[in-house]
Order: sequence, then C-alpha cells, then structure tokens
Amino acid sequence: MDDHLKGELRRCLKTWLALLLLLALTAGSAWVHLGGWNSALNLLIGALKAGLVAVIYMELAQRDGVIRIAACAGLVMLFILLGLSGADYATRVLWRAPWQSPPLRPSLSLLAPGHGQHLGQMQRHAPGGLDDLLAAAVAVGDQHGGGRCGAHGRQQDALGASH
Repeated sequence: MDDHLKGELRRCLKTWLALLLLLALTAGSAWVHLGGWNSALNLLIGALKAGLVAVIYMELAQRDGVIRIAACAGLVMLFILLGLSGADYATRVLWRAPWQSPPLRPSLSLLAPGHGQHLGQMQRHAPGGLDDLLAAAVAVGDQHGGGRCGAHGRQQDALGASH
C-alpha cells in the first residue's frame, strides 16, 4: 500500500472511532438526567456526527464551490422546514372551533362527597386526566354505599372479590 492510501484508511478509521464514541455518548446521555438539556446535548452530538460524515466521508472540504452549495442547500431547506413547523406550532389556536362541542367530564364537585351529584349528571368543560375520572368514580362509590357490594354489605377488594 502506498502512503496516501494508508493515510486515507487511517483517517477513515479515526473518524469511524469518533462516530462510535459519539454514539456511546448519545446512548449514555439517556441514563443521565439533565432535564431539558438532554435534548440539547443530543442535538449537538447529532450535529457533530453529521459534520464528521460530511467533512470526512463526503469529502466536502476538498470539493469545489458548486458541491458545497448543493450540500448547504439541503441544510437551508431543513432550517426553512423547521422554521415553518415552529411557526405553525406557535400560532395554533388552543381553543376548539365554535361548531365542536367540548368533551364531557364529571364535575369537580364529584370529588367532594355529599354534594348529591351523580355520575349521570355531567358538566361540559376542559378534559381532565385519568386520575380525575378515577377520583370521581371513587367519590360516587363513597356516596352510594362506601365500596360495599349490593344489599348484603360485603366489602369488595380491587379485583371485585367479596369478603
């Protein structure tokens, strides 16, 4: 092998090892709790990997201006699409259209026993989570027998078995 080929092989091998190291950093960052910085760190690592591939494997550093412009055009399109997506997300209306009815959800007064409101009487307002629905069901159960089964008054566990 001549020296030029050995140098090329060595350069590609070093780049491959750097890409593997960056891959390990990406995988390892999933186990480190950095809050919102995890996403920023992973985007930075991804940009470094893309840069290594573009400069070393695609040899953009040695190409003429037209090839570099074509490669940059892809980045410009990516930023345009990201900008348009961000603008769409930022300008979305959070309220429903007038012809759409809001979803039904149990009233919050069901959470406090003794208000005399039943599960069949629903009020219209913003949707809640599963915890709200479960709490409402427990509150209605407490109003109507306290978790006891039928006329016999036997206590039930979570699976419905009588005791």
